[in-house]
Amino acid sequence: MLFVVLMCLLPAYKALYFHIAETERKCFIEEIPDETMVTGNYKVQLYDPNTKGYGDYPNIGMHVEVKDPKDEACYSV
Repeated sequence: MLFVVLMCLLPAYKALYFHIAETERKCFIEEIPDETMVTGNYKVQLYDPNTKGYGDYPNIGMHVEVKDPKDEACYSV
C-alpha cells in the first residue's frame, strides 16, 4: 500500500529518444501547460561502421530551436 501512495506522489515524466541523420530535421509538437518548465539534454554521436557502434566526437554538434505557438523562435542553440 505504501508503494502505491509513493508512486502517486512522484511527478510524471515523459522522455523522448530518437535517431536523426545528418542534415535531417525533426519536429515535435507538445501541448505544455502554462508555468511548466521544460528541460532537455541531448548527446550527439556518430555511427562508426568499422566498429559497428556509436562514438563521441567533440567537433560535431546539432542545432536546437524551440518555437512558441505563433511559430516564433523563443530558444535557439
